Amino acid sequence: EGRESWLLLDLHVSSLTLCFLKSLFINRSILNCKPLFINHSIDSFNTHSFKMLKPQTYQTPNAIDPGEAPPSRPSRRISTGAGTAVPSVQDVRLNAARLLQDNTSTSATSATSTSGMNTSTSPSSSSNRRCQTFPYNDAEDRRYGNGNGNDDDDEYDDEYGHHTHIPTNDNGSSLPSVEEARLYAGRILNNSTVEHERTRLTMMSSFNVEAGNGNGSSRNNRNRNNRSSFNGVPLVMPSATQQQQRKRKRYCLYATLAMAFLAIIIGLSVHIASSTATSNNNNSNSNNSLNTPQQAPPTSTSTSTTISSQRLLETRTFLQTNNISSQTHIEMDGSAQGLAAVWMADRDALQYTIPTTLSTDAKLYQSFIQRYVLAVLYFSTHGTGWTNQNLFLDKQHECAWFTPDPLTDGDVVALGVICDNNLDVEGLLMPRNNLAGTLPTELSHLTRLNFIDLNRNALRGPAIPDEFVQLTRMTFYDLRYNSQLTGTIPLWIGTQWSQLTELALADNQMGGTLPASMMGLQHLKSLALGDNDFEDGVYDDDDKSDTTTTSSILTSLTALEFLYLERNKFKMVVDDSFLAGMDNLIQVDISSNRLTGTDLPLHLFQHSKLQVLDLSDNNIMGQLPTFAGSSSGSSGMDDRATTTTSPINTALQYFAISDNILTGSLPPSMLHQLSVNLHHLDVTGNDLSGPIPDSLADMPKLTYLFLSENGFNQGPIPNFIPNRMHQLRELSLSSTQRTGVLPPTLNALSNLILFDVSYNQMEGTIPAVLWQLPKLAYLLLNRNSLTGTLPTGVVANANYAPLKMMLLDKNDIQGDLTDVCTTVAKQTALKTIIADCDDIAGCTCCQCCSDSELRCNDDILYTNMDFSWEHNYTRTSYAFSPAILFESV
Repeated sequence: EGRESWLLLDLHVSSLTLCFLKSLFINRSILNCKPLFINHSIDSFNTHSFKMLKPQTYQTPNAIDPGEAPPSRPSRRISTGAGTAVPSVQDVRLNAARLLQDNTSTSATSATSTSGMNTSTSPSSSSNRRCQTFPYNDAEDRRYGNGNGNDDDDEYDDEYGHHTHIPTNDNGSSLPSVEEARLYAGRILNNSTVEHERTRLTMMSSFNVEAGNGNGSSRNNRNRNNRSSFNGVPLVMPSATQQQQRKRKRYCLYATLAMAFLAIIIGLSVHIASSTATSNNNNSNSNNSLNTPQQAPPTSTSTSTTISSQRLLETRTFLQTNNISSQTHIEMDGSAQGLAAVWMADRDALQYTIPTTLSTDAKLYQSFIQRYVLAVLYFSTHGTGWTNQNLFLDKQHECAWFTPDPLTDGDVVALGVICDNNLDVEGLLMPRNNLAGTLPTELSHLTRLNFIDLNRNALRGPAIPDEFVQLTRMTFYDLRYNSQLTGTIPLWIGTQWSQLTELALADNQMGGTLPASMMGLQHLKSLALGDNDFEDGVYDDDDKSDTTTTSSILTSLTALEFLYLERNKFKMVVDDSFLAGMDNLIQVDISSNRLTGTDLPLHLFQHSKLQVLDLSDNNIMGQLPTFAGSSSGSSGMDDRATTTTSPINTALQYFAISDNILTGSLPPSMLHQLSVNLHHLDVTGNDLSGPIPDSLADMPKLTYLFLSENGFNQGPIPNFIPNRMHQLRELSLSSTQRTGVLPPTLNALSNLILFDVSYNQMEGTIPAVLWQLPKLAYLLLNRNSLTGTLPTGVVANANYAPLKMMLLDKNDIQGDLTDVCTTVAKQTALKTIIADCDDIAGCTCCQCCSDSELRCNDDILYTNMDFSWEHNYTRTSYAFSPAILFESV
């Protein structure tokens, strides 16, 4: 904007020079020369100056709405309400034309005057006035249109903020703008006297010729008088020599003045060019980084290299003196701190005043630091590569650096910077925004900052820098799924972040132990540390009375509701003190660790709010708890009865204890107590024995049942499963010693998506009703003793059902899959078929196993994988093995 003002001034001087030269050779007068847009240039220059002296800032009434910004251009609306009416642009132009014609009419003779023209110029009556056609010359007709009113261009001038359309009067002729009217009026006034005299002389000459026919003496006397004077004005004609001398003097004077004007123009051009070249040379190291999509150019109209360098020097001095950034970082080429300092000093549109001391103006001090720190964050995390720029480095106040994002429930959140009502930054919300690089330690100077959510980005380096100890207001800290964040949980977290309610650092590369100070996080409701390398530690070897353990730290967090520690190296003992007294727990996932213990404690089933309990993939031994006084069902027995008067949890929906070393039976009394809301039961991969209890049929909401890889009593598929458990979506009985035939009542399981009876001793043929299940997608019949011929229904089923995988290998099944491989597999979802190609013809699309390949398709297929808290414990994919992966249906 500053350079624009200089160029406007240069344009005005140039237009003034052209006007001067035109007047010199055509009108012989320079008294009325004005630049083309002189009035607008003054207004524009004042506007630019005002913007520089008083930048606009907006208050933020809440964390989402930054307030209404003032309009970027002046309103051109015509007032229709009470009070003084505001004239429109067309009214102004009509009035200017009338004033011009009034002046022309006053000085014109009766022979050239226009009759019938209304001379009133009242703005209020402009709509009722008719204007005479404005007398443009040919050049002006070519510039503004043909003068017939057919020029319909109505373009918006972004630079000056007005429409360039030339309105027309009632006669269809074009009307001039105010500036054009003034220029034309100047020419008319300059030449009006000469034209008036010429007209009068011509008229009188004609009159004398006619009068001479009657009286020559009188005619000659009048002619002699007319030769010496006109209306009393002497007409003394100079000699030719005098006229030539005067003409030369005028030319010399005019030429001298023209050269002076040209010298001024050349000087201004050279000054602007040199300033631009020097400024570009000084900032060559940072121009590329500062050239962001939403960055405004410098606003100062007189910022030269000296002033810019001085401001940058003052900015660096302030930041170093107040320990905002180190001198090394600020002066390092290409550093985030250096780029931010250059932007603040020379490129920021607002050009904040550089504070001197804190006592001068505390708000100015904090505002300057706040804007600088956010700029450092932008450069430190490669802001040019963000998915959404969120208006960072925009010319608005930094509290407006956000993008409103509507949620599915109708609420709106601010993605980017969140400010309080005092315009202090209190939150940063930019999940999934491709932030890369490191978190700058300068964030610690945002003393009001209490909310950081940068999950699912590409950040690296320390997850919680030591400098963040100053952020004592922190309540929400979420850096999940950044993959490359390292470090440990700081020792001071429990004392300095005592107001913390959520700490989410899952799916990174962090390690170490949980510091004992975490006991001070009495407001903590959610702790997510999964998929890291955390482990138990020795807290004080010298103090034998110190009984601090990972388990005791967790137990002290009585406000905790969500605990996610999956896939770490914790070795906690699951006993009667494990998670005891934590009555607010809702979800607990400590799967895939190194937990030990004997006998799962009963109190884990007495947390009245607990909905998810996942202890899979650990080393827990012993038996599942039983409940005395409960019905044990018609099949099954309780090996270990426990008497309790505490209330039993009826809120539990998800219980997974797979891949441990549990023994004994699946207690019917436990199933009875959990029957109200349980959706998901997974005991896969243990050493459970005894019958499969029919208490499972008393669970009306049970949809996922995984009993695989246990030593249940040998027998057929229980009849209560197809007869009473119609809500089942996934059923896995793999390697549970099932015998007999596939029951013909399986067609009652109309919601079944996965059916796994692999690695059993099933006999007989495959019932045709199996192909009639409308949702069946994954069918695992491999490693049995099934016989017979494949029913033709498999082809019909593949045409309408979402069948994706069919495992038939290691059976004695005959048949022909030619139609399936040539037609169905190419047009439907069925993509994985493993079969005995020696017995099944036409299996060109199959993965073949022969009788001699004993290890063919012998890898463990995990039908129960991929249930995690990140997806609310719902199925997102079917990962049977690294080679067999499907998206959820």
